[in-house]
Amino acid sequence: VWDELVTTDVEGATHFYSEVVGWEAHDMDMGNNVIYTVFSSGGADRAGCIRQPKGAEGTPPAWLTYLGTDDVDGTLEKAKSLGTTTVYMEPMDVPTVGRLAVFADPAGAAVGLFHPDAQ
Repeated sequence: VWDELVTTDVEGATHFYSEVVGWEAHDMDMGNNVIYTVFSSGGADRAGCIRQPKGAEGTPPAWLTYLGTDDVDGTLEKAKSLGTTTVYMEPMDVPTVGRLAVFADPAGAAVGLFHPDAQ
């Protein structure tokens, strides 16, 4: 339901995707000195971009796909019961956005879970 680029160079990524696929970008202040860049085209939001968090140095920039679910917590527990051993981000609420979590599947691929806030 959503794709997000985690990168050390938000400005470079914004320029690149603007030139390559014609995305426009606008920033959202998420508080705590966190700026989230939203890529859009044709009036619709297409993806997001965020600066790599402290503590993740050495991790290469990467795209993360969020899968939609009605129950982030329950879906993460189900993933754990089926072999997930690494949880990168426990379920959390992002005000005005929704609830999300990030884990690694049994093969090591990062997967995001997302349920939007009721608007």
